[in-house]
Amino acid sequence: MNQNKLSKLYFDASQRMRHYVTAFYDESMHTDEGEPVESLDEVNKAILELRQSTNIELDLIREAVKEYNE
Repeated sequence: MNQNKLSKLYFDASQRMRHYVTAFYDESMHTDEGEPVESLDEVNKAILELRQSTNIELDLIREAVKEYNE
């Protein structure tokens, strides 16, 4: 893997995480009517989903830099 590929991977993973965070705010933290979600259970579920999605991208970044340094 070269520096350009590593940089592109960082960019792609970061873009996906940005998308996840935006969707979390827009779709998971607000109702269809635009009101904030007030249910602790719904908020906890949304947080878990965001963490899982984000952790996948962070793991991808970690593994890519390991591969780069081999």
